[in-house]
Amino acid sequence: LTISKANQTITFTDFVAKTYGDSPVTATATSTSNLTVAFTSSTPTVCTVSGTQVTIVAAGTCTVSASQAGNDFFNAATAELKSFTVARKTVTATPTLASRPYNGSVTPGTLTLGPLAGLVPGETLVVSATASNYSTASVGSKTSTISYTLADGSGGGRAANYQISSVTATGVVTQRGLTVTATTISRSADAAAPTFSVSASGLVDGESVSSATYTFLGTGSTTYASSTTTPSSRTVGTYRVTPSAAVVSGTASAAASNYDITYVAGTYSVTVGAATTLSRNVSTLTGASGSAFSTQPVITIQDSWGNTVTAGAGSAAQVTATVSGDGTLIGTTTATAFEGVATFTNLGLTGSSSTTYTVTYTATLSSASRTTTQTIQPTHGPATALRISQNAATARAGVALGTQPIIQVIDAVGNVVTTGSGSTSRVSVTVSTGGTLTGTTSVTASSGVATFVGSGLTLAGTVTTGGSPVYALTFESAGLASVTQSGLSLSAGVATSLSVTGGVTTSESGQVFTSQPTVTVRDAFGNAVAQASNTITATLTQVNSTGTLVGGLPGKSNVSSAGLQARFGR
Repeated sequence: LTISKANQTITFTDFVAKTYGDSPVTATATSTSNLTVAFTSSTPTVCTVSGTQVTIVAAGTCTVSASQAGNDFFNAATAELKSFTVARKTVTATPTLASRPYNGSVTPGTLTLGPLAGLVPGETLVVSATASNYSTASVGSKTSTISYTLADGSGGGRAANYQISSVTATGVVTQRGLTVTATTISRSADAAAPTFSVSASGLVDGESVSSATYTFLGTGSTTYASSTTTPSSRTVGTYRVTPSAAVVSGTASAAASNYDITYVAGTYSVTVGAATTLSRNVSTLTGASGSAFSTQPVITIQDSWGNTVTAGAGSAAQVTATVSGDGTLIGTTTATAFEGVATFTNLGLTGSSSTTYTVTYTATLSSASRTTTQTIQPTHGPATALRISQNAATARAGVALGTQPIIQVIDAVGNVVTTGSGSTSRVSVTVSTGGTLTGTTSVTASSGVATFVGSGLTLAGTVTTGGSPVYALTFESAGLASVTQSGLSLSAGVATSLSVTGGVTTSESGQVFTSQPTVTVRDAFGNAVAQASNTITATLTQVNSTGTLVGGLPGKSNVSSAGLQARFGR
């Protein structure tokens, strides 16, 4: 009897997928013969088998064979194969990107990988990485993609067993330091205003400061409005020029916001222009005739913009003063400027107080004659003399003058002294020898005028006949030069009496006198009254007890005086 071996079959349990670095797995299989199943690795480079333990040694596909060789009763079983995938082990890193200042490029900052995490203990790998460019070059927070490359390391570490994914890292582009300095400029006030500019230190290649705003702080804390041009003022001084709001251009990414800008001030100096102008301290002078001006003239040498020329040509010019009309300057009429200022010290004017004079100051500046003027209407000077304003006239003996004299108190050039002590001087009048004055012979001036009108001033003396005698009235006041009115004629006063010349004789009664009388009309001082026109009447007065007036006087007994005398005749 032949007994054949029985066949057997193997049932092999499936594996689950694994990852490199996982712990060994157990292979599980049974045979219908209940005999023990043996396991071997068909892929020893990926996995090894010891007994039922499958050890992963690399990433890939692990294939395990399950077999049963049989025995006296069973034939060998057909081997069964089971495979599973061993995935690469994922490692990670935490990269960092260093901050960097703006440089006009999109290149990221220095990349630091950091340690790998997830390696099988004892293994190492060689890792390299690249960071992608930033999307823009401007400052701010930026994102970069970090891509890795793995290479075999030590301790059995093989790049093929691992994988690492790309990650993103954040870097920061900071502002770049930039110094913007205003250009220092100096110009004459006569020159055209310059255009300001700046210099810059720290710019990225290809970029420049194309414009800026400037603020000017001038001498005396004069603040000018912000402008990209110079101040319009041509006043001499040094101005602090501070730039701001710089505009950066030149590249696609150029912007002032990419820079931490430090602004450095410059200076703008305006120097005095050429000497062309004279300027006076006051437009109107004051002062008394014959005296120095109350405020002395100060003449300033200036350029065309009103700046004092303190140095250089014109700063020491000689200034000469002249006066208009009949005025006469007194004192020193020239002054030499010092640092552009000519100061007169004792200049004055002699002239009429009723006239406005022009004082002209002349200097040669920039090869041309330059002038400026002041005006003055002088007041009177101190009282020095008397002057007759109205002569005495119509003088009749014993009768108040028909025209009373008026006397003025004057200064050295004839101005009436209307104020001050001299304006109230006491003025007295005397008459020359032979005359007698009555009435008020001394009056007090008011506002420089002494009037005898209403004073009853009366002259007595011998009347003027044939041009003689004539009288002189002398007016005097203490401390003042006197004044005399000469050639005053005196006529007879009011008729007050008669005088008879010539004898009255006759040889026969009733006959015309053989010698006729002459009767003269006279004033109270015995002066014949030439202008008399009185009727002279002759009467007979009995001179003895026997005389008899019979029939009146034959002939003319009434005649009119003619001129000085009345003559009787037939």
